Amino acid sequence: MNKPKSPVRVRFAPSPTGEMHLGNVRTMLFEALYAKRMGGVFIMRLEDTDKEREVVGSAVKILQSMQWLGVEPDEGVYLEKDQIVQKGEFQSYIQSERAEIYQEYVQQLLAEGKAYYCFATKEELEQMRLEQQAKKQPPHYDGRYRELDPQEAEKRANAGEAHVIRLKMPAEGELTVKDLVYGQITFHYKDFDDHILIKSDGLPTYHFANVVDDHLMQISHVFRGEEWISSWPRHMVAYEAFGWSPPQYAHLPLIFGSDKAKLSKRHGAKTVMQYKEEGFLPEAVVNYLVFLGWNPKTEQEIFSWQELGEIFEVSGINKANPIFDQTKLEHINGVYIRSLPVEELIKRAEKWLLEANIPDGDQKLLTMAVASVQERAKNLAEIPDLIRFYFVEPEYDVNQIKFKNQSNEDCARLLDLAAVALAEIKEEDWNVDNIEIALRARIEQASVKVGEMLWPVRAALTGLQASPGAFEVLEVLGQVESERRLRLAILAMS
Repeated sequence: MNKPKSPVRVRFAPSPTGEMHLGNVRTMLFEALYAKRMGGVFIMRLEDTDKEREVVGSAVKILQSMQWLGVEPDEGVYLEKDQIVQKGEFQSYIQSERAEIYQEYVQQLLAEGKAYYCFATKEELEQMRLEQQAKKQPPHYDGRYRELDPQEAEKRANAGEAHVIRLKMPAEGELTVKDLVYGQITFHYKDFDDHILIKSDGLPTYHFANVVDDHLMQISHVFRGEEWISSWPRHMVAYEAFGWSPPQYAHLPLIFGSDKAKLSKRHGAKTVMQYKEEGFLPEAVVNYLVFLGWNPKTEQEIFSWQELGEIFEVSGINKANPIFDQTKLEHINGVYIRSLPVEELIKRAEKWLLEANIPDGDQKLLTMAVASVQERAKNLAEIPDLIRFYFVEPEYDVNQIKFKNQSNEDCARLLDLAAVALAEIKEEDWNVDNIEIALRARIEQASVKVGEMLWPVRAALTGLQASPGAFEVLEVLGQVESERRLRLAILAMS
């Protein structure tokens, strides 16, 4: 794809009403990748005009989530030492700080007769709703103040009478628009009432503020969830009222759970920072979410952020609703964990290791222990439990140590044979290969099945039903500690 002559400018504009959920994140990733692919600008904007639903600290958490995922805006709002700061020529990028701008533009629409003051009270609106319900009509504003004399309306508003400002929507006709994902869509104006531009508190609605901000900030492309398709005509009429050219739109199919319903907490969906706390790697979360509804048309499954930025195309977005699969996310996370150098893996898991009081005094033991479970770990949080047995002597459950229906005597005998064989290995030769050779030789000499010796050895060393293999565990524990644990297990059999 050739890069456009005019610069691509996209914006991520969340409301600080909670933490980042997966739908928000995927939208943000698509926007950032599109800007990266097209050599454009990725802008971060806060749409904080819904003060009733705003959550204190939410904006910082959203920006922290972006930082953790490795996505930094080129312009707009960002974090500097956990403080919200702004950069860029279109400041402010926080809507609640732009009230005067919205007032200026809504006054223009009022002066041109394209918007009007509405004085409908809560009681009027409720009565309106009940009457429409009785007639089995969809709830809508009936336009009762639309034709009020503008001078009288202005006088009432200036006198302090409670009011909102509404946009005059066309009463008839249709609108056909082209979406970058869904193609052409046609709407009928009769299905839309005159929506609110400015609320009674003087702050703009989303439908108004995003149009004004997108125009003034020269946004070229808007990515947002498909739930906004039904509101699209409201925005297009506002653009037309001002005589502005609208940006191009890409509406994204919603993420579904396994039951084909919109993804929610009951499907196990979490916020971004919850995934962080559970030990998921940001690279894995990014990689997985980008593939929810987008296909690079290759067999490759794992991509770096740089690689994604080089190949991302809007044409790869699928119209079908993608299904969130926790197992698949865990698989991708495991792939990334296995790809890390063990020293980096230890660094990333440091928080959980410290919380679990896993000692780091013996760095060699810690490194070997983590390396032995790297293939098994699905997330960073479970690493301490996977390696704890290396640092804490296991409790000896005789029945767990024995292989199937082994007697205590047979189990103790085979453990003793293993201990003797291991004691014969020279200290400098203590490694997986030599350990395996020594034990397999004793298995053959004893004429027993492999599991009859190796299961008791591994269980005696770890105290676990599942763990790394016996040879790997022996190498990590070392010759002295391995023999000590085997002898304790033998004693437990008597």
